[in-house]
Amino acid sequence: SRGLGDVYKRQSILLVISGVSYAAEGVGGLTHEQGELSGEVTADSVILQSRLTTGTYPYPVTQRTSASGDVPGSPGVACFEISTDEDFADSFRTQWIVAEPERDFVVKTRVTDLEAGTRYYYRLVYGKSTEETEIGSRCTFKTLDGPDTESEVSFVVVTGINYAAFQAFYQLSLIHI
Repeated sequence: SRGLGDVYKRQSILLVISGVSYAAEGVGGLTHEQGELSGEVTADSVILQSRLTTGTYPYPVTQRTSASGDVPGSPGVACFEISTDEDFADSFRTQWIVAEPERDFVVKTRVTDLEAGTRYYYRLVYGKSTEETEIGSRCTFKTLDGPDTESEVSFVVVTGINYAAFQAFYQLSLIHI
């Protein structure tokens, strides 16, 4: 008799693996408090995403701008710096992306022409303008091995872009009964 675990061990699974980092307040109160995401990783590409925000954690109720309690977004510019070296030697940058309210201040780009089976490091470079920027924390992802390669897979499913849903407990802890 085969258990459910045996079935899952034998299947090929491709999932989005997200790296998330958090930052302190940067240039002019601009932050990227919800971190960075890497997803839809293939053997030669990845999508990188962040959202420019205002203020720092913990967010008092008065600092929220939406009925849902979401983290306030903020206009600015950003790009991603990418390297195979964790110290960012020989790095390259994506084009600058404008964080606008029409896209909820999300900056997102697909990076192509990557090498299969390679560990990459990336970080957000962001600011109110391209002349005055901050550099975010180092994150990482690994491209998939080529199509003719078999390798073990581990995965994590993470969601958290809706800040308010994950901070309800924190806000409840502030209520004194």
